Amino acid sequence: MPLKQTKLYGIIFDKCPRCHATDLFIDPNPYHFQNLTKMHQKCNTCGCNFEKETWFFYGAMYASYGLNVVWGLLLFALYYLFFWQLPLHYFIIVLTLTIVLLFPVILRKSRVLWLNVFEKYDKNAIEKNNLLKPNL
Repeated sequence: MPLKQTKLYGIIFDKCPRCHATDLFIDPNPYHFQNLTKMHQKCNTCGCNFEKETWFFYGAMYASYGLNVVWGLLLFALYYLFFWQLPLHYFIIVLTLTIVLLFPVILRKSRVLWLNVFEKYDKNAIEKNNLLKPNL
């Protein structure tokens, strides 16, 4: 199965979870803070509604928490394997700094993950949407 037909493709590249053709975010750079959470309302290609209901992305906090825990465990494993002779407060400083610096990326990835929980990839989504559009 090609990568493009998996949820992983949509999550890595911030694409529409249904068709993988449209970008989810208006600005692809997460470090442009004025556009950090600005998303398209729906997919231009397949018509997938990105905001399922009011306050939909509050659930993304759970995904964000999970991503931060995984990051912390990965960093601790690296510390334990290679830098165990250093005092523990170095690990805590590095962990805190990386979480602060990665905040925009983690925020966006948590939104993408949360949206992918509720929407599945459909290889025929574009054709289905074109059938529903009126011919002008």
